[in-house]
Amino acid sequence: MPNQNDSLARYRPLVDDWAAFHRAAASPLPTCVVTNPLRASPAVLDAWLRREGYEPVPVSWMPGAFLLPPEAQPGKTLAHQLGLCWIQEAVATVPVALLAPEPGERVLDLCAAPGNKTAQIATRMANRGTVIAVDRFANRLGVARRQTERLGLVNTCFLAADGCGLPADLEPFDRVLVDVPCSCEGTSRKQPSVLARTASRRKGWRTHVQIALLRKAAQLCRVGGQIAYATCTYAPEENELVLEGLLRSAPAGTFTLRPAPLPGLRTAPGITHWQDRALTAELAHAHRIYPHLNDTGGFFVALIEKRGPLPRQEIDERRAEAPPDLGRALPTSVCEAYESLLTRAYGFSAADLRPYRWVEGRRETAALASADLQVPAAPPSLAQGLSTLHIASALPRLVTVAALLLGRAARHNVIELDDKQVEPFFLRAPLPIRADQILDATGSVPLIARASGIVLGLAELDEVGGQRSVRSVLPKRWYRDPR
Repeated sequence: MPNQNDSLARYRPLVDDWAAFHRAAASPLPTCVVTNPLRASPAVLDAWLRREGYEPVPVSWMPGAFLLPPEAQPGKTLAHQLGLCWIQEAVATVPVALLAPEPGERVLDLCAAPGNKTAQIATRMANRGTVIAVDRFANRLGVARRQTERLGLVNTCFLAADGCGLPADLEPFDRVLVDVPCSCEGTSRKQPSVLARTASRRKGWRTHVQIALLRKAAQLCRVGGQIAYATCTYAPEENELVLEGLLRSAPAGTFTLRPAPLPGLRTAPGITHWQDRALTAELAHAHRIYPHLNDTGGFFVALIEKRGPLPRQEIDERRAEAPPDLGRALPTSVCEAYESLLTRAYGFSAADLRPYRWVEGRRETAALASADLQVPAAPPSLAQGLSTLHIASALPRLVTVAALLLGRAARHNVIELDDKQVEPFFLRAPLPIRADQILDATGSVPLIARASGIVLGLAELDEVGGQRSVRSVLPKRWYRDPR
């Protein structure tokens, strides 16, 4: 294992306290979980984590985020399984926080896998608008897709495509996140071996890819929109010099770096000199985040505002008047049939379903998407919205992740569990219940199980000798070891 001091020595002139930097970079990284605001409050997540033995510590500069010990495994908790949170390195939440997407906007995540930032964007947008998540590798997008379904996100669309080659005539985006592939030096606290590859990576820096991705982001962002450029490395060649290239290649005033402080987060300014080379003064508005400043990994982020069109880039205003592309929308008669089925089964009202529209899902499912989700005609989407109904059988049935999304609004075919019954629910054995816990069960469809306002999943009702019980009907990976 190379000495970190030697591997990162070139950055010594940039760091205010080299000894503190070195100590922090060599220590284990705390685990971080982020509250899903669509499903729980930070206080609720805190309580669910504590019931499983953790003592979460709030991140002072990121509301809703909590730190756990480095050895923690929050992915095995019920809180994670039920979509109350996701796991994301604390410092990696900064780009989306600075980008600050709003409900109803069009946002592009240009390098989306494994999907944590996509989830952060979509939840900040309150499940409304359009989030287009792009990555070159479909299998990596599959991980991101499973994450958004667990969290109940319906405003996302996934494209398996090279972000550098996206069509220039896509409808422009209000905000673009471009968290580029890089040499990853800032991840050494969780992956110490990354520094062993640092020297070889410097010989073939992927700056051409980073430059191409940033320029594509600049092309697809609307005038007046914003771009967040981020890496998890300290190298100026992958950070300030990439930004410098964009600023100098465009006409003066086309782009500007915006000051974007995050209260409570300590950062160092972007550098304006490197190896006897003077750089654009406004690069000081970028953020360098070193491990010792906030007990995080290393990171770089800059917020760019697009103030004018690029040369030869003219947005056809008539495009805004064209009807939006709603993707794989289903026929009206089919949509009405599905809504009628859900209304009869669980008592959902028209208002409960109004935020959504039906689209063709994957693997014999129908999906719900945000009513204002707009997807590009090309390249074709890998997936969009949230799987909602299995439609292979004669009677379509609710998917577990859709029960988690819609279940709080259900008015019948509901079972309300006590807090002490939550853990036993996730075993494969029948769970005895009282008659007063069941809300208007018909016996024709699975029940939606809830506890203290949190939806747990689906269950089947049984009665033997006058004793009623429920058996959870969950994906196999959700069940707990009874030992």
